[in-house]
Amino acid sequence: MVVVDPDGDLTDSPVDLTIYKINWRWWWDASEDYLANYVTQQQYKPLLNKRLFTTSGKAVFKFNIPNEAWGRYLFIAKLPDGHSVTRTVYLDWPYGSSSGEQGGATMLSFSTDREKYKVGEEIGASFPSSKDGKALISIENGSKILDKFWIDTKAVQTRVSFKAKAEMAPNIYLSITYLEPHGQTVNDRPIRLYGVICVNIENPDTHLKPVLKIPGELRSQQPFTVEVAEANGKAMNYTLAIVDEGLLDLTGYKTPDPWNTFFAREALGVKSWDLFDYVLGAYGGQLEKLFAVGGSDQLPDPSKQKAQRFKPVVRFLGPFRLDRNSKLRHTVVLPQYTGSVRFMVVGAADNSFGAAEKAVPVRDPLMVLATVPRVVGINETIELPVSLFAQDGVIKEVEVSVGFNSLFSANGNDHLNVAFAEPGEKDLRFSLRTGTKTGKGVIEISARSGKERAVYSVEVDVRNPNPVIVTSQTEIVKGAQSREFSLQPMGAPGTGSAVVEISATPPMNLGKRLDYLIDYPHGCIEQTISSAFSQLMINQFVAVDPGKKKELEANIRLGIDNLRKFQLPDGSFTYWPGNSYPSLWGTSWAGNFMVEAENLGFVIPVEVKKRWLNFQKKAANYWHKELSDRGMVLDQAYRLYTLALANEPAIGAMNRLRETANVPVEARWKLAAAYVMASRPEVAEQLVDMTKLEPTEYQNEGMTFGSSMRDRAILLETLTLMKKKTEAFSIAKSISAALCSEQWMSTQTTANCLLAMSRFAGNGSKPDEGLKFTLTVNGKTEEIANNKVTYSRELPRLDGKIPVKVGNMSAGDLYVTLIQKGIPLSVTVPEKQNGIKLEVAYMTSDGKAVDIANIAKGTDFNAIVRIKNTGFMEVENLALTQIFPSGWEIINERLFGGSAGSQFNYRDIRDDRVMTYFNLKMNEQKEFSVKLNATYSGTYFLPPVQCEAMYNNTVSANNTGMKVVVAN
Repeated sequence: MVVVDPDGDLTDSPVDLTIYKINWRWWWDASEDYLANYVTQQQYKPLLNKRLFTTSGKAVFKFNIPNEAWGRYLFIAKLPDGHSVTRTVYLDWPYGSSSGEQGGATMLSFSTDREKYKVGEEIGASFPSSKDGKALISIENGSKILDKFWIDTKAVQTRVSFKAKAEMAPNIYLSITYLEPHGQTVNDRPIRLYGVICVNIENPDTHLKPVLKIPGELRSQQPFTVEVAEANGKAMNYTLAIVDEGLLDLTGYKTPDPWNTFFAREALGVKSWDLFDYVLGAYGGQLEKLFAVGGSDQLPDPSKQKAQRFKPVVRFLGPFRLDRNSKLRHTVVLPQYTGSVRFMVVGAADNSFGAAEKAVPVRDPLMVLATVPRVVGINETIELPVSLFAQDGVIKEVEVSVGFNSLFSANGNDHLNVAFAEPGEKDLRFSLRTGTKTGKGVIEISARSGKERAVYSVEVDVRNPNPVIVTSQTEIVKGAQSREFSLQPMGAPGTGSAVVEISATPPMNLGKRLDYLIDYPHGCIEQTISSAFSQLMINQFVAVDPGKKKELEANIRLGIDNLRKFQLPDGSFTYWPGNSYPSLWGTSWAGNFMVEAENLGFVIPVEVKKRWLNFQKKAANYWHKELSDRGMVLDQAYRLYTLALANEPAIGAMNRLRETANVPVEARWKLAAAYVMASRPEVAEQLVDMTKLEPTEYQNEGMTFGSSMRDRAILLETLTLMKKKTEAFSIAKSISAALCSEQWMSTQTTANCLLAMSRFAGNGSKPDEGLKFTLTVNGKTEEIANNKVTYSRELPRLDGKIPVKVGNMSAGDLYVTLIQKGIPLSVTVPEKQNGIKLEVAYMTSDGKAVDIANIAKGTDFNAIVRIKNTGFMEVENLALTQIFPSGWEIINERLFGGSAGSQFNYRDIRDDRVMTYFNLKMNEQKEFSVKLNATYSGTYFLPPVQCEAMYNNTVSANNTGMKVVVAN
């Protein structure tokens, strides 16, 4: 205590000190509405009175409080003139002692003697209590109550004990409901308390201990023996994996131990409640769950990544059966490799599990390694760097040779001799040349020194960087007539293909249009769904061979899997992965695909669809018309259609849109389709004016990626749903003509046309109708009958001229379409600037120009592209594609903490190309940079840099390609 005078100076004075113990009393007051109020009352009990005297204005008072007297105390200090001060303090027992205070009105705190027990050991737990109480002990697990019993409580503390049994593993929950005597006044605890804790129990009999016996050091390409046993002689089934440790270190991979999974802690599966509130007549508080079980034991520890220049080793053997008290031996040969491999054995038997691992180094006296570009172009010369390692002093002279498949030829020597004075590493180079063939190239380097031999094999794709050329022709074959066709080889050897399509309805030119969607190089939400959605519908109405059918189904499942990376937490879908704002049309497009796919038997993630539905409902109900935006109205109509398709029609929102003035014609068509799906076809009749079936043109694609042809497809789908065959057939013929022509279509237009045509063709077919014709290819004739409306088949490779003949065996007309594709050996792409201006420069980091026609190996430089909008309106969804030569490596700065850039909406960096997506306002210019390194010596082709508006073919620009050299 400190005493000061009015001026703040220390002064001596007597002080009267009084200490009170504050006793708390509380209870619960519950109303008829089950609302409980906490009522408290305090009692102040004088503990002591004492007069103190200050010295130099200060006084210290020491006092002692017994442990049992813990609680709140009030200190009052008063001066003779009447001035006083107070302070309330809380005094508890020393740390480590138990004060017995409860954490809440219904919580009973208790603990077990130990954290973990083994089967057969005594489990003990203690909880604070008073005499003459009752406690219900319940032993529970993840699914049921194992045991329960009542015990009488004792004064101060009660102990409960029981034995750990095998059925209690891996854990139990010990639940205690403690009831105080009804009329007791000994303490201020509630009339009942509840607590639950988890008790971990381990059964030693559930553990297996596999044992691995492996040589301390291994050599690649030479057999060795792995011995597997169980430490206690138990029988087990097991698998054996041998994996490159460098590969495992990339993710901090742990050897899986099934025991940790099968005996992981179980969540409490028993719900507890009682009727004491109504029986005892005294409110004891509502029981609440006191804990939640969660988390993971599988999180890997961070581990240092190791640089691995060699092809990783991955081998998986088994399963095998190991009998009791026995051993199994496996002979293994590792490929050419130097490093460390981890042997992992995982065993199981009945209800027992275990795992073991061992890391073993692999060293060879002689080793060879080659590095090649990620891809190689046709008619290119590449340098092949080879590293030779001699790790034994006996190796002095080494002969190194290079071999390859038909896609490569040697450009100079294919054999070299190397001398080693001592163990070490030496570098050498070969030069290879590609021809005109494309495919998977194989290069094999062999090194030999006496009895020692090392081999390294590497695969590399040989690409043709030129664009694919597609041609198609459609002819009508009348009933009972035939027609001959002659196909000529197209494109470079190995790149040509041909597809024949035969249809009883207006054709869709699937070989061209569907492949355009499948092979489209970009992948926003609209393009991803367009590809998968088209394949989904085509798979229902077109007869394809089993191999093609499996490919279509795999692509559809991939499209479904990709949905998650676009979905936001509110259920909407973004245009690009990682965006924080939704694409409204893309959201409806994705949802339409999900519903249709689910109806056809594909599995859609429940949470993905549920969140999408919630978003669509909210967006539909909150929507209001934007008078200036045609796309917003169509977007709302499409949203309403998807909800009706999902059997969740928003009738109120549909009616509001129907009554809105000046609804665009395409939105009326989509809304009519929504009413048909909602079983209100009579309303659809009122919405569609049969005298106005021509869509209006678009100045720009807008938020719906629209075009007049896309809207014509919307009309065809609506007319098909309304069963207006005559009007629908006329629209189908115009769409078919566009599909079979050379007319450019965006992915959105193409997909909608294929969807509408598929629905139209499927709706018009009958079970007893179908295709019946003969197909003759290269003199071999097949008679084909199929109940689908369209038949599609890929023809044999075109090594030469192939005659094709189609004979119509039905009375109606058949539409025969032949589609050919190929990649030319060379093509001159002229420079083009339409609506945008494109400039490309190659600069060093300090701004100096780089002569890419002849650049020194090892040079770091930047490819800088400037794009300027020279048109009179904003251009959206521009795609800039930069494909780089085989000898240049892309440096992805984002992997090393560099800036990802803010000028673009999304950037896709691949092995040999970078694709950048952005928008440009009128007269706006943007600059994009890619960091590169001239890595491999050789002569390469630099393809043109291209920029295009993905939904408007009138906006595009590109420069020309050129030959580039990377010199040593």
